[in-house]
Amino acid sequence: MTERADDPVSELRREVDLVDRELVRLLAERRRLVARLAAAKRHARLEAIDPAREAELHARWAEHAEASGLPGEIVSGVLEAILGSSREHVAALLAERDDDV
Repeated sequence: MTERADDPVSELRREVDLVDRELVRLLAERRRLVARLAAAKRHARLEAIDPAREAELHARWAEHAEASGLPGEIVSGVLEAILGSSREHVAALLAERDDDV
């Protein structure tokens, strides 16, 4: 099935693609901030992982999901994937710095 440029499905897919691109851009920005946060925590001699902060994030995301009419399970799954990736990234950064010392 070929899509025409003026086809409403094609236009909606282009809009979804733009949202997807923005999501990836935001994830990349979050990853850069997490790297800076890891460095600040290391300098302050704080634990890399903060379970209380993660619990706050889960609660806040659940509120945002409810307010937006999204299923909480979907948002929770996305957040957990983001946090898991952040934990791995921080661990790699800290291990890399430990090797430098």
